[in-house]
Amino acid sequence: MTERCHCGRALHYKHKFQQEQVEDIIRQFGSFIDVKQNGRTFRVQRHYIALHGLTGKDLPNLGFKEVTDEVRKT
Repeated sequence: MTERCHCGRALHYKHKFQQEQVEDIIRQFGSFIDVKQNGRTFRVQRHYIALHGLTGKDLPNLGFKEVTDEVRKT
């Protein structure tokens, strides 16, 4: 099965070494990172950040799961 970016496309790195670097980070820390913005926290895919970047003002509209402190503790 092809791994997909949050945008819906198959992973679309321009350079293999960049994908390998991100995959090393994912092996160490997981596929998602919690990003806080204006008192809200979203669970964001690391591949998406590497491929598209991330703008705080756009974060609430990108479809990432919003998480609470209770969810993150488990």
